[in-house]
Amino acid sequence: MLGKLVDGILITPNEMEKKRIIITNPSEESLKFNLGYKDLIIDEKPEYNEETQYLKTSYEETDTTIIKHWEVKEIPPLTE
Repeated sequence: MLGKLVDGILITPNEMEKKRIIITNPSEESLKFNLGYKDLIIDEKPEYNEETQYLKTSYEETDTTIIKHWEVKEIPPLTE
């Protein structure tokens, strides 16, 4: 899978973007070179209690990859 971070938001290539490239059915290497995409590595989701916790995502970017991390967070109690 490929992706790029734009202002902290993960973007993956869509069909319209692929059509803008002159090369028909561009390879992943073409998308990386021409449009700046990088290999996307997704950490394994941790187990969590959906009733009391949620997952927060964050991204780490290197020269050649983007790594998606997961962090378990507690749902804050409701206050009246």
